[in-house]
Amino acid sequence: LRSWHRETVPRWGRRGFLSSIGEKLRDRFSSTPFASLVKREYAIGPGPKLPHELQDRVKRRYIQLQRIEHRWKKLVQGFLSPPQGEFDTTKVPDLWDCVYYDLVHHRNDVPPAALNVLEEMSCYLIPLQNWTSPSEFGIDKEDKIRIGVETSWRLLQKLMNDSEFMLDEITDSGQPRSNAN
Repeated sequence: LRSWHRETVPRWGRRGFLSSIGEKLRDRFSSTPFASLVKREYAIGPGPKLPHELQDRVKRRYIQLQRIEHRWKKLVQGFLSPPQGEFDTTKVPDLWDCVYYDLVHHRNDVPPAALNVLEEMSCYLIPLQNWTSPSEFGIDKEDKIRIGVETSWRLLQKLMNDSEFMLDEITDSGQPRSNAN
């Protein structure tokens, strides 16, 4: 077999060799009565073709798993800073939310090994969540007011900037500047 492989592959090239075999098989197979049945049932091409409804389910599941993976990578990177080996305790509520959400809503989508990790994480995160959540937006009244004002102020600034931008884009006649003559 080794000598046969050495003789045939350099002469046709790897791609040419495979395509010539495929052509021979297709020519040989297409003359049989079974060929029309197979052509109807299976797509001829690089591999088996899935029905559209199954393709959609597979695509949706793949995209959903990609989103879960991206969310967890981003969250873990924000929670742990490796050079110092410290943890950002402000990310504990986010971790808890993701663990809880994945355990409730993605139990069927997540592999069993990841499900075991999520259940173990929930055992550690419940006490941390109970400790950090009440103080997430401040401990005393002044802290809560300060955090609320800072958060609200950023939102108000964004709303004002967006409104000013839209007003600058509209002429006195009420038409957008791009359509004004």
